[in-house]
Amino acid sequence: MLTTSQARLVEIIREYSERAPIVVEGKKDVEALNALGIFDVVSVNAKGGPVGTVEFLEERSVREIIILTDYDRRGEQLHKRLRELAISAGIAVNDTLRKKLHEATHVKYVEDLARILEKER
Repeated sequence: MLTTSQARLVEIIREYSERAPIVVEGKKDVEALNALGIFDVVSVNAKGGPVGTVEFLEERSVREIIILTDYDRRGEQLHKRLRELAISAGIAVNDTLRKKLHEATHVKYVEDLARILEKER
């Protein structure tokens, strides 16, 4: 069973994902969010990298995204690059969820979110 705070975090992630797609690094990140009931997730690796991802989002006429890359060096660099490309393409970037999740869970890798948030189930 999820604790109240864990359930609230999952609810917050779902609320944000209803407003904008969540962009993650890879397949395991997508699977982790899907396990939490979040399905509007785009994998950078599946779209050929940051440029391909932003092009894909432009084709879908996406106006805002949430970038939820890992909190390691590579993830931070990818976040910065995606943010620059998205803004250049006229796509707004909402970083609030990224900050909230890191503060609440101290997770380093997005793929660990489902395990962390559901460990008491």
